[in-house]
Amino acid sequence: MTEIVSPKFLVFLDFDGVLHPVDANEHERFNPEAVSSINRILDELDAKLVLSTAWRMDYGFDHFNAWFNGKIIGSTPVHNLDLKIEYPRFNEVINFLKLHEWICVPWISIDDKRSHFPINSPAYITDSKIGITKKDTENIIKIGHSMKFLQQSLLSHLNECIHTD
Repeated sequence: MTEIVSPKFLVFLDFDGVLHPVDANEHERFNPEAVSSINRILDELDAKLVLSTAWRMDYGFDHFNAWFNGKIIGSTPVHNLDLKIEYPRFNEVINFLKLHEWICVPWISIDDKRSHFPINSPAYITDSKIGITKKDTENIIKIGHSMKFLQQSLLSHLNECIHTD
């Protein structure tokens, strides 16, 4: 596997309840407008995409990469989602970040299950009956820019502290 350069920002994406309503039938899945919204988020935030959806277990991420302009760089570890563990998706994200040594890379997870994430984690929760909306897209972009700004400010401050000691 080729070594991937540390991304500037990561988006962890669930499909069901985000790209289409959770109860969508076969013909309603993968709404093109929802895919376009994710691509807009990736472009605006200069982000790479990591799949955290159960769909990754059946198809792998290469199957979906054309939809997202080649910006998928991986998927969270493939194992059965253990719902007995508190915050299962959050733990998958953290395991992915640790595995790649990207724990300091700003990220957001787009999912429809609040119970899979701690309340103060960078998870944006969509309405599972609708999926991602234009308002959600705008909010995610604003949150992402804020996270990037805060990280740059913190790193700048730390750099100043190091050089003034």
